[in-house]
Amino acid sequence: MINGTNRLALVIGGSGMLSDLCLELAKQYSKVGVIGRTEAKMQSLTRVSNIVPVYADYTNLKVFEKMLEKFVEDFGRDRKSVC
Repeated sequence: MINGTNRLALVIGGSGMLSDLCLELAKQYSKVGVIGRTEAKMQSLTRVSNIVPVYADYTNLKVFEKMLEKFVEDFGRDRKSVC
């Protein structure tokens, strides 16, 4: 892990083309939040214990904003974000 155990990463749309990136980040970060819209795509990632699935429709700005606020509340602000 990079610099300790409290490192976080947040990947938007990570259950599709960025799924390999999420798996690599999971090797380096203590938690990787993966924002996705479909549970079926997320299943392969949720087998990794430190990947946190976050189901949200990021095309709906109000829903997405509330989800981000909840994520920050639960996990803090110290994270790498990938869009």
